[in-house]
Amino acid sequence: GKTRWEIPREPQGNRVVFPAKGEIQLVMIRADDGIWRFSPETIANIPKFRETIKQKKEAKEKASPRAETPAGVPPEFRSPRATMRTFMDAMAKVDKSAAAKCLDLSDISAASVDEAGAKLVDQLMFVMDRIAGVVYQDIPSQPDAPPYTWYVGDHGRIEIAQKDSGPRQGQYLFTKTTVKSIEPMYKAFQGKLRVRTGAGPRFWNNSRLWLMENLPSQLKRDLFGVEAWQWLGLAIVLVAGYAIHRIALLLFCRIALAMARKGLVESLPAGLAGSLRPLAALVMVATWWGGLQLLLLPTETLEYVWPALKFVATAVGVWASYRLIDIVTGLISSLVARTPTRLDDVLVPLARKTAKIVVIVAGLLFILKAMNVDQKTIQNLLAGLGIGGLAFALAAQESLKNFFGSITVVLDRPFQVGDWVKIGSVEGTVESVGLRSSRIRTFYDSEVIVPNSDLITATIDNMGRRRYRRTNCKLSVVYSTTPARLEAFCEGIRELIRRHPHTRKDNYNIWVAEFGPSSIDVLLDCFHEIPDGVSEPEERHRLFLDIIRLADRLGVEFAFPTRTVHVTGAEATPGGGSASAKPSRASISKADGSDPITWGRSVATDIALQTTRSDEQMPPLTEPSQVD
Repeated sequence: GKTRWEIPREPQGNRVVFPAKGEIQLVMIRADDGIWRFSPETIANIPKFRETIKQKKEAKEKASPRAETPAGVPPEFRSPRATMRTFMDAMAKVDKSAAAKCLDLSDISAASVDEAGAKLVDQLMFVMDRIAGVVYQDIPSQPDAPPYTWYVGDHGRIEIAQKDSGPRQGQYLFTKTTVKSIEPMYKAFQGKLRVRTGAGPRFWNNSRLWLMENLPSQLKRDLFGVEAWQWLGLAIVLVAGYAIHRIALLLFCRIALAMARKGLVESLPAGLAGSLRPLAALVMVATWWGGLQLLLLPTETLEYVWPALKFVATAVGVWASYRLIDIVTGLISSLVARTPTRLDDVLVPLARKTAKIVVIVAGLLFILKAMNVDQKTIQNLLAGLGIGGLAFALAAQESLKNFFGSITVVLDRPFQVGDWVKIGSVEGTVESVGLRSSRIRTFYDSEVIVPNSDLITATIDNMGRRRYRRTNCKLSVVYSTTPARLEAFCEGIRELIRRHPHTRKDNYNIWVAEFGPSSIDVLLDCFHEIPDGVSEPEERHRLFLDIIRLADRLGVEFAFPTRTVHVTGAEATPGGGSASAKPSRASISKADGSDPITWGRSVATDIALQTTRSDEQMPPLTEPSQVD
């Protein structure tokens, strides 16, 4: 292990022996072609050397038995060698989060620790590749080993030591001193060649480390504490983010228009670009996020840049999610509108409002985290909300009742959007169901807002769920209608019902019901089998017109309320004299059978007049003048 330092860089002669003293001595000779090789006797003694090393190792373990692994310490951090191997293996797999766990980053702000850790492990790997290869045999493997220093130079040091406090107590990590030395050593080793053998990083595998290896030295000049290529990269990232934002917005609008043309959505929002702009802004922020990770900004700068970028990303994400809920639920509404069930008309608005509340609450928590609010403070805040929930529930009983009322509407489904309902004194068509209330459009075109809490105990008459819609009325025909015509008229109506496409054929009643004051009344009692109330007047209209045509063919006349007027008096004599001294009287008998209206008249003859008029045309009765 350590004997490699005894090999001279420019050996004298053609033979080198190392170490100078010891049971195991390796001999190298220079061949005629100038290449140094192990001597034949060294190769022959390899089995002997292995046995000697094994005996020494066993003797050492007997003299000082291996210390037990501290409880709770992961195997990958239980010794300096384990930590170094964990770091090198993680970097070989380009698992930077695992590699960053090997560093003591407790002095770095929690808001930027992930990004700073990913950058520091790349820079540390860059430095180590230019110092020497890692020989694990040189690194202590005991759980109680003292701090191990791998490199010490003018610009810093690389060492692994055991944490003596904190949540990672007992684990071996690259020390805080190492973390602080990474950036100075990275700048000091710029332009130096790699010492470690093997293939270098590739752009698609580890783009940041590839940039460190291949950037021209002219672009690495320091300008105000930041290298020239970083300033250039910052400008490119900002411009590229804005350009991608515009392209994404145009692409999203094209996709929305294509979906509308294919009929996937019935209508587009008026401000389509405004609705899609948050999604395009989210793409822009994602571009900035990925671009800034390639720039290797100083750790001190990252402590300000990343919290600000996280805040912007979280705010834009909440904004985009809020608008995306409207877009997605609008698309779902267009799709479910084609299905026969109307339960979705209630679920979709309810899900939209619930999702928006969840997005806002989650967004506030993420914003607090992005602002580097302590995790314990957030937990205390949530706990406080939980404790205050009881007081809030007591203060907002009606709101909670309304909420559970909306849950009742969803689960019990007493009505759906579009149903004609009667809820107490409110009658109309259901327009929407929200978290707090339901909106009903009355037949006067007014909007009534019913609290959902009332729906839990209210009696709901859902007229929209009728399987059959009843028609019950009386058809009045004149008294002059013969019995044969009455029988033919009733049987004709029955045949109309049997032939009508939307009438119920197993339950109807067509009979002569009663004798009215001015008509013979025929009972019409039947049911229409139609899905909604919109078709009901239309089908009833068709049936009534067919009945009118039937009556016209049969010569049946429909009656209306009438009055019969009878006028009686003395018989008239020639010369205008009176044949009798008996006073004349006129009377009008009412069609409803009530007492007639009579008054005296002096006339020569009895005149019988019979007139029939409608109630609307009947003039008011007044005392007539004497007839000469």
